[in-house]
Amino acid sequence: MRYLIFLGFIALLLFLGFYFNSTTAQAIQTQNSTDNYSNSSISNSLTYNLKLPAVDSKDKGILADLELVVSPGEGKVYTRIDGDNPLVNTDTQNSMKRAVTMARTYTQIKDKDLYFSMNSGSDVVGGVSAGAAFTIMSIAALKGDTLRNDTLITGSIEVDGSIGPVGKVLEKAGAVKKAGYTRFLVPKGEGVATEDNTSCVSKDFGNGFYQTCSSTPVEINIQNLTGLQIIEVNNFTQAYDLMILK
Repeated sequence: MRYLIFLGFIALLLFLGFYFNSTTAQAIQTQNSTDNYSNSSISNSLTYNLKLPAVDSKDKGILADLELVVSPGEGKVYTRIDGDNPLVNTDTQNSMKRAVTMARTYTQIKDKDLYFSMNSGSDVVGGVSAGAAFTIMSIAALKGDTLRNDTLITGSIEVDGSIGPVGKVLEKAGAVKKAGYTRFLVPKGEGVATEDNTSCVSKDFGNGFYQTCSSTPVEINIQNLTGLQIIEVNNFTQAYDLMILK
């Protein structure tokens, strides 16, 4: 009798394990699945494109492509994942959610669907440095404003609407300049980069020599170095005013 009860208990555990694993897998699949869409399949849609200054795995400045399609709907947000669009990590997803929330609160427009897609030349996109760009682009799409074609932005978006620091601004500025843009909006205090200036002194020692080196931090004015107009911004409303065509 005890043996039968034991077998029954084992069978129950196996069933519950299968049930919860199946349910979890289904939830994850539903959460990560993305409907196939094209611009032509979304009625009354508008498409916005913006370059995202970033750095690659070798800290080289690059520009990723961000596309946002906006259409009448129920206020939903979609992220496209396919062969041309990378997976988006949690930091970037949270940054995108915050940006959309900020844009909807600012515009009070909540009856439009937003479809984001990105192409960065990488399998995975991470970090928060596109938060400001997500916010500016979302506001423009919801309001129907036109973005300037000579200006890009980098910076995180904070809960109070401020533009937060991101780092590697000098490397990003190089990519922005190379692509032909003339203005680059950066977080407050990041218009100047700091690099280590290393100097070494060699001295003879018997039949050989020894060398001592020291590093001194040096400030670099990014605008003077790149020729870009670098504009430091405090918050997304200031940045938005500088990025839309009037």
